[in-house]
Amino acid sequence: MKKCTKCGELKSLDDFTPYKKSKDGKSTVCKKCRNIYAATQRDKHRDNVNKRYRERYANDSEFKEKRSINNKKSLMKSKKNNPEYWIWQSAKSRAKKEGFEFNIELSDIIIPKICPILKKPLVFTAGQGMRNDYTPSLDKINPKKGYIKGNVCIISMKANVMKNNATREELENFAANIINYLKNEDLVQTIENEESIELKDKEPLG
Repeated sequence: MKKCTKCGELKSLDDFTPYKKSKDGKSTVCKKCRNIYAATQRDKHRDNVNKRYRERYANDSEFKEKRSINNKKSLMKSKKNNPEYWIWQSAKSRAKKEGFEFNIELSDIIIPKICPILKKPLVFTAGQGMRNDYTPSLDKINPKKGYIKGNVCIISMKANVMKNNATREELENFAANIINYLKNEDLVQTIENEESIELKDKEPLG
């Protein structure tokens, strides 16, 4: 048995770390006290590092700009490598903000290679403002329900925007009538450089 010089408790020699220079080959401080001291020192060092970082970030504009760029690169890399997590996290934030029910798990986020609605390859582009028509997007199948199991699916951003908050009946009517709508003789289409279509002089269909 040995008494710890830190806490003053009498403990078994197994509660002390080896120390060759002592007579009994054991440290004078028990493992528990040593671990508490080490944790305190780590916290103190971390606080000092964080304080120096915050001061430099606030006063050094060049350092701030570099850190901002590096942070954005790291975030973009993470979003590219872990799109399922970021889609899940984004949906969780929206649900909290908008008051939707949320019970889906990360395993519920399954990104297909092809948009199930538009039958186009999905392309994940990370970074703010880098979304395109075929970026994977989490859709609430029934928009009135929340992000709950059985009510979510990954489709393209374009398909999600087209679907928006339409009801099933509205979507069925859209699918049934869109072809005839585009064949309307009063619909004038101007195609420029095979990239954009301008619609003019059309009356809403009754």
